Amino acid sequence: MLASSSSVDNNDENFESRLKKRKINPEEAKQEETKLTSEEVDNLFAKLGKKLKSKIPVAFSLDFEYVQTKGDKFNTPEKMNAPLDVKISYRNEIILVSDSVNGRIMVFDLNSGLYKSDFFTELAPWQFVLEENYDGEKNEALICSTGNNYLKYDLLQLLKSDRSRRATPIWKTKFERFSCFQCCAIKYETSGNTLYCCNSATDTIVVYSCANGSVVKKITQAVSFEIPNDPINYSFARPVGIDYNFNSGAHEFVLAMMGESVFYIRESPDGTWVVRNELETTVVQDGSEKTILDMPCAALIDRNNHNVIICSYGTSSMAVFNKEGTFIKSFGARGRNENNRFMDQTSCCLNEITGELLIVDSHNNRVQIYK
Repeated sequence: MLASSSSVDNNDENFESRLKKRKINPEEAKQEETKLTSEEVDNLFAKLGKKLKSKIPVAFSLDFEYVQTKGDKFNTPEKMNAPLDVKISYRNEIILVSDSVNGRIMVFDLNSGLYKSDFFTELAPWQFVLEENYDGEKNEALICSTGNNYLKYDLLQLLKSDRSRRATPIWKTKFERFSCFQCCAIKYETSGNTLYCCNSATDTIVVYSCANGSVVKKITQAVSFEIPNDPINYSFARPVGIDYNFNSGAHEFVLAMMGESVFYIRESPDGTWVVRNELETTVVQDGSEKTILDMPCAALIDRNNHNVIICSYGTSSMAVFNKEGTFIKSFGARGRNENNRFMDQTSCCLNEITGELLIVDSHNNRVQIYK
């Protein structure tokens, strides 16, 4: 498990406390240098590098240059079976992957990319999200779907748990047998964070309080004011993918629906969802029509340039649009065991330190990484 992680943290604390006790002045600097081991110097530069990188988020380049694959090592604990989601915890410097059939969440080191451990939730995890600073003390919470409800955990407690002593959820929502809860996104507000969840079985976005898991409201449609004084209501059809961004003072969402639509949505102050744009599913290239979106199932907002990256389940490809909804690029095709092929992508996330895009290639049982 993660015993090694806690020991590293303790060593870092001891190391930093030792450094704080040292009083270096110009006259003693040269002498003091001799007291620092080469390992301590390397640690200092590594910490400085991470701090500098963390202040300069990197956007995805759109090159789709292959970097590496995770989960394809047979007969090892790293082997995945139908993974569904991937997220990054920058605070804990780890990559998390929900390995659904194996009923666990896998942990990889963010810097080395190496497999570290795994942990288990009360029920097999589907899609999940990380809530930053959930307790006011800079700790993270993990909120995951089980298909029929959501569970919220303290992430550190999960990392310390093992198969014989699983962590207890902070809260869990009501188990709904005829639901299919999938992707979710968190809207951060000083009045309290809220969790927006896709229930594809009921064509509904269910909004929960992140504090206690209570239902705040349910959303079944959005309205378009493209034609003044003649609003058009759009009912949701199998919503599965959602992402959130606070942009220019406005709460904005991207909603992907297996019913063939992707909406850019702005939430008005009274809570009404207003359609800002609907993405085209086809484009004309070289004089012929090409399908770029078929059964879109996951959406990611690149917060560095506001591009939107969509997992197109039906075409086994990735599609990129700008913030105005204009198609930019598509990548990939259906196939097995090749770096530019996918079998049913279910999620993606961006490493904002490196600009790398992590794509869950579910039925190829792996996570593909591109830059």
